[in-house]
Amino acid sequence: MMRRAQPWLGTVVEVTVGDETSNEPAMRAAFDVIAEVHRLMSFHDEASDVARLNRAAIGEQIEVHPRTAEVLAAALAMSVESEGLFNPFCAPKLVAWEQLPAPAAGPAPDWCARGDALALDGTRVRKNAPSWIDLGGIAKGYAVDAAVDALRGCGVRAGCVNAGGDLRAFGDIDWPVLLRDARRPELAAWSTQLRDPGNFGHVFFAREQ
Repeated sequence: MMRRAQPWLGTVVEVTVGDETSNEPAMRAAFDVIAEVHRLMSFHDEASDVARLNRAAIGEQIEVHPRTAEVLAAALAMSVESEGLFNPFCAPKLVAWEQLPAPAAGPAPDWCARGDALALDGTRVRKNAPSWIDLGGIAKGYAVDAAVDALRGCGVRAGCVNAGGDLRAFGDIDWPVLLRDARRPELAAWSTQLRDPGNFGHVFFAREQ
C-alpha cells in the first residue's frame, strides 16, 4: 500500500493506492488532476477561472476550461434544485465573514445573486449581473472523482482519495473512516469502514464499529 499527501484545495489531500506494488505514475496522475482543479477553481488565485469570472464586467463573456464549465453547470443546477440552499454565489457573505479575501473586483455584489447571474454556453460564461462565485462547496468532490478516474486509468485496482473529508474509495478493500467528536476534535466519536460495491461504482458503509 502506498499513501501520499499534498496541500491542495484549501486542505490536505491524501491519496492511497491499495495495490501490493507501488505505483508512482498513478500517484503523479492523481495529484496532477487535483492540482489542475485547484488552479482552475481557486477563489484565491487571480489567474483561476473563478477569479476571472469574479472580475468580469457585466455583459462580458469569459472562456473557461471544460472542467470549470462542468463544475459550474452542476453548481448552478444544484442551486436551482435546492431552491438556493446550495448557493455558488455565496462568496460576498463569506468575504463579509472574513472567511475569504475580498477579490479585486470592485464593491461586493449581492450575495443572493440568482442562478441567471451567469449564463453558461458550453465553455463560455456570460456575466449578466453583479456576482462573486465560490466553487469550494463542490470543486473538492469533483477533484476527488477526477483523481479516482486518474488512478483507475493507470490500472490501480483499489484506492482512496480523501480531500479533507470529501472522500471516495474503490476496490475490494475495507477503508477505515473516523469521524471527529465535534466537542473534542482530537477524539474520534464514531468509526466505520467504506467498501466499493463493485458494479455500481459507489461507496457504502461496510459496517459500524
